[in-house]
Amino acid sequence: METSHNDPNRNANDDDDRGAAVGQAKLLPEWNVAADDQIVLAGLAVVAAMIGLFGWNAWRSDDEPAEIVAAVSTVVEAADDDEPDVLVPVPTTAAPTTTEAPTTTEAVEEEPAAVIGDVQAAVDPFPGAITGTNNGAVAVLTGFVANDAESSEAETAAAAVEGIDSVDNQLVILEPDVASALTGEGVKAAGAAGIGTVITARGTLDSEDGRAPALAAAAAVDGVTEVVDELQVSVTADLNALPQVQFETASAVILEESFADLDQAAELLLGAPDAKVEVQGYTDIRGDEDANLGLSISRSNAVRDYLIGKGVDEANLTAQGFGETEQFGAGESDEALAANRLVRFEDIS
Repeated sequence: METSHNDPNRNANDDDDRGAAVGQAKLLPEWNVAADDQIVLAGLAVVAAMIGLFGWNAWRSDDEPAEIVAAVSTVVEAADDDEPDVLVPVPTTAAPTTTEAPTTTEAVEEEPAAVIGDVQAAVDPFPGAITGTNNGAVAVLTGFVANDAESSEAETAAAAVEGIDSVDNQLVILEPDVASALTGEGVKAAGAAGIGTVITARGTLDSEDGRAPALAAAAAVDGVTEVVDELQVSVTADLNALPQVQFETASAVILEESFADLDQAAELLLGAPDAKVEVQGYTDIRGDEDANLGLSISRSNAVRDYLIGKGVDEANLTAQGFGETEQFGAGESDEALAANRLVRFEDIS
């Protein structure tokens, strides 16, 4: 019996039956979807499940995205084995880009600055007025000390301070400056010795009148805080105060009346063992000049010999004759002539 295409009794199941007749059986009959479509949907569901599963594991285990994609691709391929003609699109994930951590330039560790010790504390124990500072690793010493030894000791102590490489020693040494000041005031054999800024003045004065000016000059030297007086009045002042040595006329023979005075002169010289004295002979202008020179030399040597005979160190005595080259009394009176016939003493220390 021929059925019309416009049969009102025709329903949707007819289409399903027709599909089954041509071999398109449904995987899940309860789904009102064609078999091909069911396969696609099933594959997508598997993919979604795998993505969710691997995404969760990746979150938990920090897996790289590339591992997830590989796993998903494997699942999809397995699902497609039954239907090779159905292609399930695989989500494309961009290849992971490895981002290197920004390179940071490591800070170059600088050498720690050397710890500089206390230079001032190192030089405080030494005498003098010493200031110790440092210019970087250079110790700088300024101020005053008495002598070279004190300067060297302070420099050595400063050089031993932790962190110090060298010492700029600007210390002023006082002893030479004081000796120079004393010489400027006429002190013979001037010298100085001291500790720190306390200086001892030494030397010989021609007379007591020169003491105060000499000490004042020493005290005025910059850096000196105290002056110790060891100045000596020259023994020659006392020697020249003795009566004149008397000689026989035109002779170098000493008259006996002068022995007591020369004995006293010897005692003065023995009391000043460091004094170096020159015995000087002079004559008046009468007579031959050359003869007078010879006579003055002979008389000065006669006095020297007498004093040495009394125990004075011969190394401390010299003799010199000047004849009539220097006159101490003016004119030709007896008094003037007598004043020029003499033996006097000169300190040559």
